[in-house]
Amino acid sequence: MTAGTEALRAARLDTAGWDGARVGVLVGTAFGGINTLTEQAVRENRGHPVSPITVPAALANMAAGLLSLTWNAHGPSLAVGAACASGATAIGLAADLLRADTCERRAGPHARRRRGH
Repeated sequence: MTAGTEALRAARLDTAGWDGARVGVLVGTAFGGINTLTEQAVRENRGHPVSPITVPAALANMAAGLLSLTWNAHGPSLAVGAACASGATAIGLAADLLRADTCERRAGPHARRRRGH
């Protein structure tokens, strides 16, 4: 959430001013919710029940889903898990979505609206 929020801020995009159906969220990650898994393992080792939302919270795509909900982005919401190449792969997929006119915005330090929109 923090990295996504920083990217949105750096891009100077106003979520209130966009058509959420034309905004997608792509997140690159080598691994999903390691903090969630660690916390639940500690709980289990201490004899406490594991939370029923452990698996959904630990999935890599939850970051993209939470950012989509927070930003009112209803376009494609994806998490790319390609180890060290996750970030570059997510950027490439975002570029493909822009070229295909599936989305019109991306977030990042040099973000711009898609030409012609």
